[in-house]
Amino acid sequence: MMNSTWQRGRRAGVLACAVATGLCAGPALADDMTDAHAQQLEQQVRDWLAGLLGPSVDPAARPLHITADGDHYRLEIPFAGPIGTTGATIAGDPVSAKLTPLEGGRWALDDIRLPSPLHVSYPAPGAGKDGADLPRELTTTVDSQDQHAVLDPSLTTGSHWDGTLKGYTSSVAGLVGADHARTRIEDMRFHFAWEPGADGLLNVVHETDSHMLSSTSQTGDDDQATLSIERTHAVVRLDRVAPDQIARIMHAAMRLMPLGVAAARQHAGGDTAALAALLAANRSAEDTDNRAEAADKKAVAEGRMTSETRKKNADARHARAQARMEAIKAARTAAAAPDLSPEDKTAAHEGLLALVDLLGGFDEQGTMENIRFGVAGHSGHLDKLALGLGVGAPEGRTMIRFALGLDGFDSEDIPPGVYRDYVPRHTALALHLGGLPAADLRALLLRAGDSEGNDPELQDEALALLAKGPAVLGLDDLSFDFGPATLRGKGEFRVRAQDDYDGDAHIVATGLDNLIKQANTVPELKQGAPVLLMLKGLGQQEGATTVWDVTYKDGKVLVNGTDLGDMLPGK
Repeated sequence: MMNSTWQRGRRAGVLACAVATGLCAGPALADDMTDAHAQQLEQQVRDWLAGLLGPSVDPAARPLHITADGDHYRLEIPFAGPIGTTGATIAGDPVSAKLTPLEGGRWALDDIRLPSPLHVSYPAPGAGKDGADLPRELTTTVDSQDQHAVLDPSLTTGSHWDGTLKGYTSSVAGLVGADHARTRIEDMRFHFAWEPGADGLLNVVHETDSHMLSSTSQTGDDDQATLSIERTHAVVRLDRVAPDQIARIMHAAMRLMPLGVAAARQHAGGDTAALAALLAANRSAEDTDNRAEAADKKAVAEGRMTSETRKKNADARHARAQARMEAIKAARTAAAAPDLSPEDKTAAHEGLLALVDLLGGFDEQGTMENIRFGVAGHSGHLDKLALGLGVGAPEGRTMIRFALGLDGFDSEDIPPGVYRDYVPRHTALALHLGGLPAADLRALLLRAGDSEGNDPELQDEALALLAKGPAVLGLDDLSFDFGPATLRGKGEFRVRAQDDYDGDAHIVATGLDNLIKQANTVPELKQGAPVLLMLKGLGQQEGATTVWDVTYKDGKVLVNGTDLGDMLPGK
């Protein structure tokens, strides 16, 4: 969310920067700004796009204009019109930029302009009355924008793109009905840079800051949801990006995208005519059932029908309603997708291969501050929300890391007293998952992608990977407060085979004695007092803290050396 809110408007600007990277494909034409050289540059970029997008896309069908303008070139990328066969249509001015050659084959892009307003009309399959497609419209506007970039198309030196957007607004409205959603960000700043690394690979960083985000959405039923965030900050780092894999991914995507769009529309819409008829019949049957239920209720009250008969009638109506729901579900379900052609399968394999080789790892960290939200009459507030996600292969072993932190949660819906007093004001969770050899996991993923789920040996090979591990699920940090007590923990669980696993954890609590005292005096907490006393007894006191060292091995759970199995009745 921290990035996706404004990326719709930014994505068009990326086209201008991407086009500039095609300018290294031919001879240097920057010495003499002429219309003839501008046309050569334009053809140069088209040739580059043809190589990037592959044979499934005709670059000549994509408008692109480069003209000489004094000491620079003027770049325009019109894109208004229908989007293939998706049913979507774009309306808006071209993306434009001032393109100036620099020394060493580098290019400066200044005055990069996103279209404002930008309108995208598209169908929402099955969202309308009787399962019909419902027209929707996305509109984005920017009050002011300042974007500029310096690019080295050869990728031998660093490149960067920086910008500020003020008054970014995005809204989605149903052209039929009252559904709508609107998001506005008063100020956004971003920095995007890539630096050459070893072996022709790139290291990429993308940093964004936004201030005063507000969002509202409302349906035709007058249910409204609101969200406001005073500040967001996000940093994404991509390590060892392989530029030569991008064209392979694009070739596969361009070939398979029409199939994906068709499948998505078929799945969303199903058999529209049959669905409309079933929905209409269901509404009529529901009215009939409601009248019959009211009549049966009256008959029982007047002594003309027994309760057993009423229940039998109600069960029969329920069974018929279930059958109608199953029929509607079947009408919404797409028919089985046709088999991919050999060429499509080759494209999917090449795309998957390029995707897994695209980068060595990534890390994303983001924070949101002063968050307020409301939905269906309920509201809440967070001082801070922090999120983190990372994927890498340190020492050749795959590792995924996830982190979540919440501070200062409050809500007017929480009644005063014990409930409000004991709501955690700080919660943090950090996990890691991995430990398997990256090369072996890569090979297994590729084989799974090619198998279409029909390889009976995949499960055995996946289990065999565990012996090269172990596979590890680790808890780097778990912390939260509960009234006067706080708890922190960390641990790790390791799996070497289906029947070979172990784990350990270290948990520390402070303020446990005070919590036990309050549990014995606060009525709402008294039921938990015996559990707290048992935990206290299992713990080891270290000053003001209570410590639990937990291990699991050979089917036994030990807490500070005590086997919990020995505490069960009958032991």
